[in-house]
Amino acid sequence: MRRSLCLDALRLEGGTRLGEVLPVILGLADNTSIQLLDLGSQRLILEDGPTQLVCQSLAKNSSLRLLSLEGWTFRIEVSLLAVC
Repeated sequence: MRRSLCLDALRLEGGTRLGEVLPVILGLADNTSIQLLDLGSQRLILEDGPTQLVCQSLAKNSSLRLLSLEGWTFRIEVSLLAVC
């Protein structure tokens, strides 16, 4: 997927574990053709570390135009000392 020149849409709805979707997201960081990515899931929960990996990987992808993470739950804890 990382080097694919013809993959423009990918739908992997319903993933229940981070291990099912994280390799796909990381692999698409350098993809230059993907425009639509649908990873909707009602059962996926991401904690701090994986959330950062997902965001960094998606931010690197310049061709992505539509992203669906419908139903995902993000649990991000910010230390008050880190904010000050």
